[in-house]
Amino acid sequence: MRFSIVITMLFACALAHAQTPYDTIGKASFYAKEFNGRKTASGEIFYNNKYTCAHPTLPFGTKLKVTNLSNKKWCVVTVNDRGPYAKGRIIDLTRKAASDLDYINHGTANVLVEEINDENECRLVHDHDTVVVKKFPRDWVGDWCGVLETFDGKSKTSQVRMKLNIHQGVDSLHWQWQIVYDTSARNYELTLSGDSLQHAYSIDEKNGVVLPATLMGNTLVLTFEAQGNRIDATYTFTDNKILLTLLSVPNNNALQTGLGTDASPKVAAFAPNVYQTATLERR
Repeated sequence: MRFSIVITMLFACALAHAQTPYDTIGKASFYAKEFNGRKTASGEIFYNNKYTCAHPTLPFGTKLKVTNLSNKKWCVVTVNDRGPYAKGRIIDLTRKAASDLDYINHGTANVLVEEINDENECRLVHDHDTVVVKKFPRDWVGDWCGVLETFDGKSKTSQVRMKLNIHQGVDSLHWQWQIVYDTSARNYELTLSGDSLQHAYSIDEKNGVVLPATLMGNTLVLTFEAQGNRIDATYTFTDNKILLTLLSVPNNNALQTGLGTDASPKVAAFAPNVYQTATLERR
């Protein structure tokens, strides 16, 4: 009986440990230059100018925040190799990552290593000065709903229930982007357009209109002109909500100001006429 209780307790402890993100303090080293171009334990080719690392046990693909405790500099790396094998060291970083943490000249550093997952990413990363973009559009997938409120220069003119439904399309480059105002649905397609490192996307309205969109931090930004109005639209993902804002500005009523000099350049000013906003939550 006692043996079975012990086994049960050990299993429970192991399960609790498996569900707890990795978090430890120890000594970090970095790869020698001659490892560049070799195959890692995961099968990937090692590059010293990337943000990867070697760890003894964590699964390949695990993302880690590594902080140099002496200067508080940090970076995010991905496990793709095994090691280090020197006694007393807990992680091996690329020279790029070690340079960011500023310990190349010291050889090693005392670091805090924290596993990043969907639950703790905001706390570990988003609350700091350097923002890591939430995985877009994967983390945005879902059915979102709220109330779209419209304002002019005097007051709120209307409000309407709206929905934003985001789901993967035929592949990871194409995503369904459906907007529903009350009961009127508009079906668009979000696509990756060009270099993913530039966060360039487009929204195809399926009527010959394709609007370029750019991901800036955790905000998708669109600017376009329709029926004589310039429209700036932003979708910001924060605190598991999407904040939508639209600002409409008439392009045919510009006010010229400024003197046209270096000290006071000429400026065309526009008075916004419509502002719309909605806070969307997952259903």
